[in-house]
Amino acid sequence: MVEHRAWVKALQSQLNGRQLPEPEMVETACQFGRWLEKEGGLRYAGRNELDAVRGLHHRIHRLGPTILAQHREGEQALAEDGLDSLVQLRDELLAQLRSLLHGSP
Repeated sequence: MVEHRAWVKALQSQLNGRQLPEPEMVETACQFGRWLEKEGGLRYAGRNELDAVRGLHHRIHRLGPTILAQHREGEQALAEDGLDSLVQLRDELLAQLRSLLHGSP
């Protein structure tokens, strides 16, 4: 999940005007997304938390491009609101992931 924290920070940097490479937006292209679809998906199949984690991961990757588009179009207030939502989703994802990894199967 270090990768997702860095991903959110990269988006924040983009909004703050830093010229960094745009973070990867395709959810299956990130390391966590690949784990989720393969090893994690198999290991934790049938767990409610797995569905929650997948849904949150999907929402995070769908929101990222929207935030960047709003920023490019000069809609800073919307982009910043989106970033706040993204941080909340990330925190929720981390909580669900902890529950998935440390809960009983």
